[in-house]
Amino acid sequence: MKLPLNPRSLQPLLAIDLAALGSLAAITALVYVVAIRPVQERRLSVEQDRAKLEESERNLQTLRDERAQLNSTLATMNRARAQQRLTLEPLSNANRRLAAFAELAELAAVKLNTLKPDQPVPGPRASTLPIRLSGESTWHAALAFLTSVHDRYPDTAIVSIRLTSNPKDRAEPGPFSCDLNWYAAQESPKTTP
Repeated sequence: MKLPLNPRSLQPLLAIDLAALGSLAAITALVYVVAIRPVQERRLSVEQDRAKLEESERNLQTLRDERAQLNSTLATMNRARAQQRLTLEPLSNANRRLAAFAELAELAAVKLNTLKPDQPVPGPRASTLPIRLSGESTWHAALAFLTSVHDRYPDTAIVSIRLTSNPKDRAEPGPFSCDLNWYAAQESPKTTP
């Protein structure tokens, strides 16, 4: 037996069904907004935080590796420095040092016109004696002279070099000047009896 479908008899049911569907949709939306979406947002936030943490850990490891490398380099440099203790000569040996510079210049074929010390500058650990040299030299002779100064006197720093040569004839000497800093031991103040 078939019941005839009467559209009028279905209208009250349709209204109830639509109300139930609307309520179900509202409950589903409410559950999504209250429960599911916050969990998804927290999961995304946790994943982002985890990625940041992993990046920070990689950066930290890189910094640790760099620090270990720097500590190793520093230890090597400290050992080398400890083995290469430099004993500074007193300023009272200035004339002897100037004569040695003149001798090295002569051996390197550098003609010195001026070899003039300036006033010593006292420092916390050493005094610095600026020395001005000028004369004539070829490039190769100046290089040989400065190399011998550097090798023989590690307590002397080459501050500046000026050399002019003839580009057509490099073997011809040109004007040469050089500023050196000689680091000398602090002299103890003389006491009078």
